[in-house]
Amino acid sequence: CVITFSNQPKRCDCKKEKDYNMLLRVLALASVFAWCVAPSAAQFPLNGDPGALKKMVGAKLNETSQVDSKRNKDEGLMDRAMHFAASKEKQKTIQEFIERGSLSFPGGEEVIEQNKDAGVQIIDPRTPKGFGNPFFRKIHVQENLDQRALVTEAVTKAAIALGRQLNPETDTVGWRKFWSNGQMNEGGSTVWNGEFLPFFFTSANQIIRRTCLSCKKDFEEIYYKRKTPVRSREFLTVLVSGPFSGTNAVPNQCGTDFDLYSSYADAIAGTNKWRHCETNSKGLPGHSGPDKKSDNEFTCGTGCQPDYAYYVEEGNWLPMAGTREFHIPGTRDGTRKEEIWMNDFITNLQASGNNIVRRMCHVCTPPYDDLYYRRYTDAPSDLLWTLFRDFNPDKIGNKMGVDFDIFSTLEDAVRQINAWEYCAPYTSEIGFPAQCGPDYDSHLNDQWTKYNSIGNHGSGRAHTGFFVQNDGTDMVKFKQEWLSEEEEMMAFLYPDEYGQTDDLGLKVCHDPGSYGTENPEDDIPDSHNGWYDVTRCGQCNDYCRWVPLGTSSTCSPPSDNSAGNGWNGGQWNMQVFEAQDEFAGWYDVDGCGECNYYCRWITWWDWLLVSGGNPSFRTTYGPYVWWDCAPAGTNYHSMDHAPEYYGRVNYWGSTFHHGKCDGEGSATFAATSSEGIEPRVSTLGETMQFSCIMSGSVGGTEPGHFDEFEHQKCSGEGAVTPTSTRKDRFVGCYVDYVDARALPHLVGVGFTHDQCESTCRAKGYHYFGRQYYEECWCGALTLEDDTYSRYGELDPAACNYCNGDYFGDARNCVYEILDQFDAEAEWKKHECSHIPVQDKRKQCYISCRDADEDLTNQLVCAKLKRNGMEWLAKDVS
Repeated sequence: CVITFSNQPKRCDCKKEKDYNMLLRVLALASVFAWCVAPSAAQFPLNGDPGALKKMVGAKLNETSQVDSKRNKDEGLMDRAMHFAASKEKQKTIQEFIERGSLSFPGGEEVIEQNKDAGVQIIDPRTPKGFGNPFFRKIHVQENLDQRALVTEAVTKAAIALGRQLNPETDTVGWRKFWSNGQMNEGGSTVWNGEFLPFFFTSANQIIRRTCLSCKKDFEEIYYKRKTPVRSREFLTVLVSGPFSGTNAVPNQCGTDFDLYSSYADAIAGTNKWRHCETNSKGLPGHSGPDKKSDNEFTCGTGCQPDYAYYVEEGNWLPMAGTREFHIPGTRDGTRKEEIWMNDFITNLQASGNNIVRRMCHVCTPPYDDLYYRRYTDAPSDLLWTLFRDFNPDKIGNKMGVDFDIFSTLEDAVRQINAWEYCAPYTSEIGFPAQCGPDYDSHLNDQWTKYNSIGNHGSGRAHTGFFVQNDGTDMVKFKQEWLSEEEEMMAFLYPDEYGQTDDLGLKVCHDPGSYGTENPEDDIPDSHNGWYDVTRCGQCNDYCRWVPLGTSSTCSPPSDNSAGNGWNGGQWNMQVFEAQDEFAGWYDVDGCGECNYYCRWITWWDWLLVSGGNPSFRTTYGPYVWWDCAPAGTNYHSMDHAPEYYGRVNYWGSTFHHGKCDGEGSATFAATSSEGIEPRVSTLGETMQFSCIMSGSVGGTEPGHFDEFEHQKCSGEGAVTPTSTRKDRFVGCYVDYVDARALPHLVGVGFTHDQCESTCRAKGYHYFGRQYYEECWCGALTLEDDTYSRYGELDPAACNYCNGDYFGDARNCVYEILDQFDAEAEWKKHECSHIPVQDKRKQCYISCRDADEDLTNQLVCAKLKRNGMEWLAKDVS
């Protein structure tokens, strides 16, 4: 008996002559359906016999007498199975639409109630590249089993018992609790109140966090960011009990000494600080509020908020001993607290990654206010005594340059560069750093501290503290600041520029733009012309090219340059002399389309008359020669002074990038050939501009529309946006001085762009500059070091638009080296970003983003974030 189906699934008939293979397929399907609804051993044999299905078919053929009696039952079973499958598929589709954030069900008619008020879904900035899509809930459900495997049942139970304290808004990973009360007192503090100030001094951003479970929502999380130094242990009392208005020892004035924020990210960036700041006699936050006066949201001795905790940022240094505000008073289990830290000194030093001891001094002269002592050999058992009381830089076990070196910054100590070069001969027992200094000329003799036998101040400089670098992964430094790549952050930080999105939160790509009234024949042939993804939608639908600069219909008449003297109508009567070199002549300075400005090099004295060369590189040549123009419609010069002699700025700027014309009143030179400028260096040349016809628009962009153009050219119209392969980013053209270089390290001459980049990268620098005839200069060991700009920025024209093999005298084409390792920058990135395994890194991001949805996400997020920071600690070491 063979079952065959017609168009209507409910109809079937038995025909013995039908295909035997069809019989096998249909019976297999029926068996699966029957198993889904009411499985039995007869329908699905358990013995694993591969011939079981064939045997079942034979048995069916031999039971023809029973077919009719079973037909109705089988038809009902098939109906149930088909209905079950269709219903299940429909529910699955509906659930997917709900999870995706769609506004309506399939078909578009029925509105999804859960999503109707959600609006456009914005991609979360914490999402890693490749996962910024709205299907994260679906992904999360699929990975939930793996997430739960990361957390033991015991940990889950303990977390449930803690309840509200596991809320992401009160997540305490990366913070040391130094004071608590009520419900927040469980587990005690991780920092004794006497240890608070030393930990505060070495915290990354001088931020105090207060979490209050009994406060109103706007006051549950407060971040206090200190702006001025603290020199007294009264600081803790001022915060916790008051007076929050401050004391003589601890000034605490709003806006001057501190600011308040509602989030850690705002406190880091200095954004969205509380608009109403008002102190009182109680503790933090006084009567302050996000936007208006508050009352009874403060802490104090008694009668105020009952359930709260105070935290200090977890830094990367462990205290050892100190004087005055660095001193750790009190005892723990009958032992002095400082003595406990000193007893652990050698153990902590050996466990640190770089064997560095830090001394801070609030009353010392820089660089003695913050010193770093790095050991190269194993620390002797009496090292504490050496540092505290008898620092002899030439004794066995403590020889400068052999056993240790002293550095002015942590970066120098880690990289072992710029070590101090001088220590005066040993004469008497004094503490670190004795009479050492960066060199003989700059060393000072009175910046040391001598402690007594129990680690307190004996003589020398007071207000000092000693610390050991902590690289252990159990207490590694945490910073909760988000610093994602621009592509990941675009939708969050620049919603207006990000553009229209669909109901799934995905950016809409518009059709390629139209030339409209513009003439494509005006495009200047150039290798950079082509298709780009300027709107960052994922497709290259924006056409960009070099075009001639526009003109204006209104021009003033040519200047009357016949007056050899005069300024502002003749009020300045000193004679000037003009250099008649190749650059003297007529220019279209105001861009009107006619060359009516007369420009040239001038001076006060004829015996000083020389040409200053190409004004696109400079507009002054020594103190008495400068570039000047007689403006169109006038008969006077622009300036009444020699700008460099009087220390003033040249009226025409430090560079002059207009092109010389054929003669007086001539039409502006119409660009017909490329100037060979890279758009990422400048989108404006002397005679042309880089303009884009944006997708969905008519006509091109205006001159100066792009401050930066870092987009990569695509393979063609509508192509998928290419992955960036650039190794550097153009920063600008900057002035340099021979006597004190802005980028101090010359690594070669005759270097190509790529050779210069790779050489400076290999040496650990973050910026490189190309100067003169292909000189290569490197500088900056951190990304934040902007000394390359110390002498000022020029127009790219002053560096010949960084083209060819000549870039001008005493000026750099500066580039930032991308993806160069920088410990300071890495600390600021999200903890998940440091996990090297992609799947686990992705899981970390998703768990942290969904941490407010369930307990499992909270636990997995905290665990994987710590794992990421452990990896970073290894990288830094």
